[in-house]
Amino acid sequence: MEKRIPEIIKKELNANILEMKRITEGFSHYMYDVKIDKEPYEGIIRFSNNTREESNLAKEKWVIDTLSKHRIPVPKIYAFHHPKDKKEEGYMFLEKMKGIRLDTIWKALSKEEQVQVTKEMG
Repeated sequence: MEKRIPEIIKKELNANILEMKRITEGFSHYMYDVKIDKEPYEGIIRFSNNTREESNLAKEKWVIDTLSKHRIPVPKIYAFHHPKDKKEEGYMFLEKMKGIRLDTIWKALSKEEQVQVTKEMG
């Protein structure tokens, strides 16, 4: 996977990798923070490590596209590849959004705050 990232970035964005670091948080995909030599300069590449239909990258892309249509802030998708034959892994290169990840603060929120966040997220 890691060895494929430079060729993916070159193919999809005609860019070169300046820095790459594995992200170990999350549970359904292998992720890497990637810095490149042209816009968007930084992003996250995700490779599916989950064969369950409800957890694949195509579904995640559908959710991002659907939320975007309703003006809910979501990361931009710079590149997406979801092979039908499953002989190779799919990938998605996304905008790295600024902010605090919800999973890092969820337990510190009050029940009321958790309900409010849940309502706002739809």
